[in-house]
This record gives sequence, C-alpha cells and structure tokens, in this order.
Amino acid sequence: MEIDFEPVIMGNMSDHDRVVINQWPKENDPKEHRIVKAIKDQLLSTAGAGDIFRQTAVIQLEYFKVSLQRLGESQFIHNYTQKVLEKLAELTNSKIVAGREHLDILYKGGPVLLLTNHLGVYKLNSWPIGELKEKTGLTGPVQPVFYPFPLYFSAMYPIAEALNNNLYIASFEYPGLLGKMFRATGSIEVPPKDDLSQGENRTEVLIDSTRRLIKANSNAVIVSFPEGGTTGKRNGGGPYDLESFHTGSYVIAASLGLPILPVAQYFNPNDGFELRIFEPLRLKTNSNRNELKQFAKRHCQEELKWLKEKLTK
Repeated sequence: MEIDFEPVIMGNMSDHDRVVINQWPKENDPKEHRIVKAIKDQLLSTAGAGDIFRQTAVIQLEYFKVSLQRLGESQFIHNYTQKVLEKLAELTNSKIVAGREHLDILYKGGPVLLLTNHLGVYKLNSWPIGELKEKTGLTGPVQPVFYPFPLYFSAMYPIAEALNNNLYIASFEYPGLLGKMFRATGSIEVPPKDDLSQGENRTEVLIDSTRRLIKANSNAVIVSFPEGGTTGKRNGGGPYDLESFHTGSYVIAASLGLPILPVAQYFNPNDGFELRIFEPLRLKTNSNRNELKQFAKRHCQEELKWLKEKLTK
C-alpha cells in the first residue's frame, strides 16, 4: 500500500494537538520518503511478504473502526488491543529464534522494559487521511501521514506471552481522538518537548507515566526504541543500520528498578519476524551517566552485530 502524505489543516485545532502533530513526519520530508522506500525494497522483496502486510492493513483498519466506536470503554480497548497484537504477531509469524533461555532469569508476570531496534515495518501500512476517516469513522485532527501503532510493537508479542505478560509501548503522542484511543490501550505517551511546562523534564514525566502503567498493570512488557527514531532515517542508512542508543530508557529502568531486556528484531521476507533476545540487565539506582552510556553502547553493538549477520546469510 502506497504511503500518501497529505497536508494538515491546522485551523480549528487546540494548541496541544498542533504541537503533537508537529513532531510527526512532514509531508515534504525527504528523509521520510527515502526510508519508506528503503523499507519497502528490503522487507517486501517477496510476494508473500506483500500479502502479509496487506492483511495487517485490513486487521488494523478494523481495529481502529471498532475502537473508535467504543472509545468510552477503556477496558474493552485495552483487552481488544492485546488480542489484535497477538493476531498481528501470528500473521507476521513472529518468533524467538535465539536467546529464549534469558527469559528464565526474569520474573514471570513482573514488569520489564524491552529495548529493541526501531525497525520501521509499521511504515508499510498507511492510508490517505480521507480514506482513514471514511473507513473508521475518525473525526478531528490527524498527523500528515498516519502509521497505525499496533504494528509498531506487535512483533514482541511472543516475548510477552512467554512471560505471561501484557504488551505495551512508549510512543509519541497522537492528536485528538487517536490520542484518547491510544491512552485507553494503557501504553505510554511520550510528550512533545515543546509542550512541557517550564522546568519540566521529559524523562521525569516518562518515569511517572511508567510508574502509573506498572501500578495499573504490573504484568507489563513495555517496548521502547532507544534510537529515538526509525532506524536508518537520520543517518541515511537502511532499515538495519542502527543509530546510537540514547540513555533515557536506562534512566527510567534504573529509577524504577525495572529489568532491561534487549531484543533485536529482523523481518525475513520469506519467514516473518525473527527475534534475538540478549541477557537481561538490572541497573543500580545510583548508576552514573557514563555507566548508562556504556550499557547503551554495548546493547546497540550486540543488536547491530546480530542483524548484520542475518543480512549476510
């Protein structure tokens, strides 16, 4: 399905929604167009892969249609989201191919912060905004190009299932009704930097948000992308040319005593998602910035090494 960028009409919109939309890809962003093409060229190299993502598009359109119809029922949307994540993982044949033994170290049913490469597979599903609204009943503001969020992290479902956990994500905020729907899933909104109160620190905001999620759902695998953006977009590389990992997720994990679970994800056009799990890490609450940088660097290098090996086979 072709990605169709559309201009956003910024009138009749709250200041908050305007700031939220501004953090998403712009319709004339050459870096976004380039990485979308690179992802298509590499991940859709077989007819079977194309069929898979046509089916994920259908499933997600129905997901948004149903969820928007029941927007006031947060528990329904939460549970429905988990079922859709499971269905997408099954359809994309997501599976753990190495490192399953590392899950035995973790407490089943306990919270985990899962850090993975920001593979932009979700960019393979998008719709013109008019079509999205027509087919789902969505009204109100939408970012210039809409990528459906379940496919951002559904590949991690086999890990959550093995730990008897639910699956959540930390993601950019969505505007309007989409934001209300995203919050009902139980996942974590990453606020725009331009919308923070004076003196407010985004990492501290995310620590509080993560704490609330764990309080509401202690059996949470929380997916985060430490690159801070789609792999290959800013560095001009391909879908597996990782950028340096930021330390924000490590600060959150240390502050809340969460184990970090590094995972590399690879999409095999012939066989679906393949997941490589690395050894979990428990940080000391007094870990200093240099230590966190070293852990982030190590995890990035481990994931990159495995991904490069996959590409050369």
